[in-house]
Amino acid sequence: MSLITINKEVELLLNLLEGNGSFAEKFGKDIPVMIENIKKDFPIENGTSIIADEFKHIREKEQLLQNYENEIGQLNKEHEAQLQELYIFFLKCDNEKMYNKVVADLGVEKTIKLKHQQQLPFTESEINYMVNKLK
Repeated sequence: MSLITINKEVELLLNLLEGNGSFAEKFGKDIPVMIENIKKDFPIENGTSIIADEFKHIREKEQLLQNYENEIGQLNKEHEAQLQELYIFFLKCDNEKMYNKVVADLGVEKTIKLKHQQQLPFTESEINYMVNKLK
């Protein structure tokens, strides 16, 4: 396998440009930049529309991802708000199974905080829990 010289590579690019074929159509405006890159021993695509198009595509994908993340965040907030309402409903029902579900999901401390926010009365075990935390 023989190595191609810089001059030969430039000549081939110019021939492709002059040929008015699909290469010239797609990359014609980039060929002068490609030639400079070859002469400077830079990656051939530096500063070309190839890279610009790729960056544009990447930015579009990043924006799409950000939009999805925002939507997911909003859905999570809505879901959390609905769960909060359900937990409050469970606590107001004064049902042991429902209360245990809230404690299982939130833990004792968050359950106590939620009851306090809703001005719901504390159970004896919750009061004992808070007193023990003070020690």
